[in-house]
Amino acid sequence: IITVKKAEVALKRPTINTQPSGVTKTVGEGTTLTVSASDTNNGGTLKYQWYSNTSASNNGGTLISGATSASYTPPQTEGTVYYFASVWSTKGGQNSDRVNTGAVAVTYTAAVATPAPFVTTALTPPTTGADDSSLFSTSVASAE
Repeated sequence: IITVKKAEVALKRPTINTQPSGVTKTVGEGTTLTVSASDTNNGGTLKYQWYSNTSASNNGGTLISGATSASYTPPQTEGTVYYFASVWSTKGGQNSDRVNTGAVAVTYTAAVATPAPFVTTALTPPTTGADDSSLFSTSVASAE
């Protein structure tokens, strides 16, 4: 019996079509990072993994558990964190080499509290209106 083993051909890396974009937001305003990629292996399945980093690098970083889709919504934490996605293709039990997006900065600034209005003058003594009702007057201002 002669057994012919089919040679495995290495899968090609996917192509990144659209990189995620960095943003600056105020805490309370959410954002979602998105990567768009194409499989170049005629029927392969794209896989994703997002990473965070303390520097503007798409090398190393910290794997974000559960962040395995083309989109990722980072936590709203004050400060700047860099994010990038790693994308690869699978087909027939094989994985292609990975390709990383560029690292993008997501910066959250503190929410600015709206100041409470405050009384600028004391109440004046009541005056009697034409119908014997009491009238009060005062001023209210904002601390903006």
